[in-house]
Amino acid sequence: MQIKKYIHLTKNIKFTLFSLCIWITSYYSCFIFNCDLFEKFTSFITQLEKYEIDELLIYSCIVLTGIVIDMIVSYRNAKNRLYTQQQKLLTLQATMATVQDIVGNSFNGLQGIKVKIELGETLTTEDLNTFDQIIFTTTDKIAELRSIDTVTFKNITTKHIGLKSNSN
Repeated sequence: MQIKKYIHLTKNIKFTLFSLCIWITSYYSCFIFNCDLFEKFTSFITQLEKYEIDELLIYSCIVLTGIVIDMIVSYRNAKNRLYTQQQKLLTLQATMATVQDIVGNSFNGLQGIKVKIELGETLTTEDLNTFDQIIFTTTDKIAELRSIDTVTFKNITTKHIGLKSNSN
């Protein structure tokens, strides 16, 4: 479990770790080869000052930093939009599966009454009450879906998820 937390942490700071590796490599390379990168960089900038390119180089670094930050923000926004779209689709699929389950259960209940009608039997008051009860129950369950204020998923079947209503 600790390894998963560590891996998750490193995903959030991967650019920091990458720059830290570059820094450590540069530092020890300079130590081993007895060179000073800072002095070489300052002498390079001093040579560029003759041509006024040093200022252009510094301003370019500022602009490049802005471009990199914009790219990172754009990537994160796109990732968030994709995640939101996936969640909306999952909620829509769960809603449709729940409605299908409610209506399907109602139809199954009405099948018994249909069979009696097809056999030519007379419907009793109890049959008519059952018919009304199925309609009212279906209407109430669909109305419950409309009043859901928190999306909570439940398993309808092994392959389908649905929405859990406030009363469940």
